Amino acid sequence: MTTQTAIMKLINGETIVCKISSVTDGLVTVEDPLLLTFRPKENGAASLVATKWMETDETQFPIKRWHIVGYARPSHYIAKVYEDSMNDLDEYSDYEDHEHDGWEDEIHIARYAHTEDDVTH
Repeated sequence: MTTQTAIMKLINGETIVCKISSVTDGLVTVEDPLLLTFRPKENGAASLVATKWMETDETQFPIKRWHIVGYARPSHYIAKVYEDSMNDLDEYSDYEDHEHDGWEDEIHIARYAHTEDDVTH
């Protein structure tokens, strides 16, 4: 099966956009799902926010088919939001991997310092 991007409405009311990696009798396995939420603005408009569906490094999730109310191909706008959000997450992940290089050493040193003045940042 070729991976296709889909927008899904789940029985709990969540709307996710994801890639479908496999479908079996009882399960749909999704890849890189993002939760879509609309946040109202003060002027009456709304912002679309795409966030990780689950805060984990895992990328594939099996969903029971009966948990899916409906699914479709996303609009061009939603597909673009998904693509841009996944790119942003990849960039953030790369940044995060390098952001804390050496922070474990600083914590280890801080445990044995008597005062904050004893630790050089």
